[in-house]
Amino acid sequence: MNIRTKITAVAVAVVFAVAAILITAGYRSQSAAEARYVTEVLSGKRQLWAQIAGRLQEQMASQAKALTRDSVALKAIRKGDLAVVREQAATTHNMLSGDGTLERLQILVVVGKYIAAFPELLSGVTGKTLVHQVISASKVGFGINRDDDGSLQAITAFPLYVRGKLRAVAVYSQGLQRLLDNFQASDGSDVFVLGQDARQTHAGTDNQIGSTSIPESLEVAGGMEVVKQDSAYRVYVAVPIADEQGNTVATLVTSQDQTATYSVQATSTYTSIVLVVLVLVCSVVGLFWYFRKVFQPIDNAIRCMTEIAGGHLD
Repeated sequence: MNIRTKITAVAVAVVFAVAAILITAGYRSQSAAEARYVTEVLSGKRQLWAQIAGRLQEQMASQAKALTRDSVALKAIRKGDLAVVREQAATTHNMLSGDGTLERLQILVVVGKYIAAFPELLSGVTGKTLVHQVISASKVGFGINRDDDGSLQAITAFPLYVRGKLRAVAVYSQGLQRLLDNFQASDGSDVFVLGQDARQTHAGTDNQIGSTSIPESLEVAGGMEVVKQDSAYRVYVAVPIADEQGNTVATLVTSQDQTATYSVQATSTYTSIVLVVLVLVCSVVGLFWYFRKVFQPIDNAIRCMTEIAGGHLD
C-alpha cells in the first residue's frame, strides 16, 4: 500500500467517523426532543382535564346555597325529620338537575350515613373518601370519586351547619360523560375512559373509532404511542385520572389522526438520510479525486526516478 492510498484511506475513515458522530448526535437530539414533546403532550392533557373538572366542580359549588340556606331542610336535619329532608332534597335535585348543574344530590350525616339520595336511592355508610375528608376537615372538597354504586363521579361536597354545628354533608355530583364530552370539544380527539381493569367505562359522544383500536402496549399509567395503520398514523395518549388523594381511579385515553404530521416527518427523515448518503459518497469521490491530483506530481517523479534507476535515461 503506497502513501497516497494510506492517506486517502485515513481521510475517508475520518469522514465516516465525523458522519457517524453527527448522526449519533442528531439521533440523540431528536430522541430528547421527542421525549420533551411527549412530556408536554401529557402535561397539556392533564391540565385540560383538570381545568374542565375544576370548572364543573366550581359550577356545582356555586349552587351550594340551595341547601346551605335552605332553612327548612337544615331545621329538619337538626330534628332528624328525614321525610322533610328528603322532600327538600328532591326539590333541590329537580331544580339543579334541570339546568344541568348536577346529576346526583346526596345528604349524609356526620358518620357518613345516607339520609337522602337522588335519583339513586343509596343507603348505609358511604365509602367515598371525599365525603369523609369533608367531615374531618369541615370544609368544601372537590374530586373524582367512585360512588357507592360503582360509578365514577365528579364530586363537590360541602358541610351543612345548623346553629354553628356540623350536622351533615351535601354532595353534588356529575358523571364523567359530561366531562368527557367537554374535553373532546376542547381537545378535538376521540376520548375514552378505561377502568382499572383496562375496560372501557365511558366514550366520547362524537368518537370516530372504538376502544378496541387502543394498543395493548399503551402505558395506561401515562404514556404516548404512535400506531401506523395502513397509510394512516394515530397518536394514542393515556393520562391517569386520580381522586383527591392522588390515587388512580381510571385512565383517560385520547386518540387523534396525525397522518399529515407524521407523513411530513417521515418524508423529512427519508430526505435527510438520502442527503447524508449523497454527501458521504460525494466526499469520498472528492477525496479520491483530490489526492489523485495532489499526488500526481509525486507519482510522476517516482516513476521518473524508477526509470532512471533502471537505466532508462531517455
